[in-house]
Amino acid sequence: FTAEVKGKKVYDPRTSTTVWSDNPALCIRDYLTASYGISEAVANIDDTLVTSAANVSDQLVGSPATKIYAGGVYLLTSMDGSIWYAQGKWRMKPAYWTAPVLDLDEDDLRSSLSVSTRHSRASNFNTVKGTFRGSESNWQTTDYPQVPENTASNANPFLAVDNGQESVADVDLTFTDNSVEARRIARITLERNRQQLTVSGSFGLNTLQLQVGDNIRLTNSRFGWTNKEFEVVAWNFGLQDDLDLQVQMTLRETSESVYDEVTDSVVYERDNTTIASPFATAEPQSLSSSATAFVNDDGTTVP
Repeated sequence: FTAEVKGKKVYDPRTSTTVWSDNPALCIRDYLTASYGISEAVANIDDTLVTSAANVSDQLVGSPATKIYAGGVYLLTSMDGSIWYAQGKWRMKPAYWTAPVLDLDEDDLRSSLSVSTRHSRASNFNTVKGTFRGSESNWQTTDYPQVPENTASNANPFLAVDNGQESVADVDLTFTDNSVEARRIARITLERNRQQLTVSGSFGLNTLQLQVGDNIRLTNSRFGWTNKEFEVVAWNFGLQDDLDLQVQMTLRETSESVYDEVTDSVVYERDNTTIASPFATAEPQSLSSSATAFVNDDGTTVP
């Protein structure tokens, strides 16, 4: 015989109740505080962010309607998010769009910017494949449809950018229980990877209000950025050699379109900069010619 079994009941800070849930934010919170996890004190969990992550995960989208994220304690796969420890608390964020919270420009810089424009070949990919298991497969591990499909009627739009070279990432979603959600996570993973500009530098104290996971807008005329959106992926505060207080941040370009239900491609190349490409060709403008005469050393004239 076979049976579908629900797991442990978990605490939900939204309702102050302990009930069964497949919400990954609640499951990871339970793991952080449980004796079989890391036995973290409840006071060291940022329940404001847990609540936000849980609400996002429970949203219904698509047809048929499915939760945006559902699964087990493996947060990074179940809701394609991130978890970090900062300022004495564990914090989390699922993969979803949040509006930028701060605008920065050249006046906020305290150092030059280090810019990486591309991933290494080993880290770059244009196709995502993997497995899931759920009621669709009678809870047997099976493949979800690859992203993008790359069929005759729906070709992979990222191949053209990568000179036709297919690079596949295997993303197994053990704690995702339906193919719709699995493909959503796979698409977000792919499109986040296609946003490849990474910026590092030191900033003024105005950025003390930021934390990992926040989105900001950055304007820099030298790089051709006007309110370009970046996500804070690393944040550190301290004294520099000249005893100047600065915030060191690593920023990764992002876009609201990464989290929609549409597979985009060239849009992630066009938003890199507004500076004209040095390899572009253009017709000469405002040129004119006129007849002149040249006198040689022997006195002859060349028309």
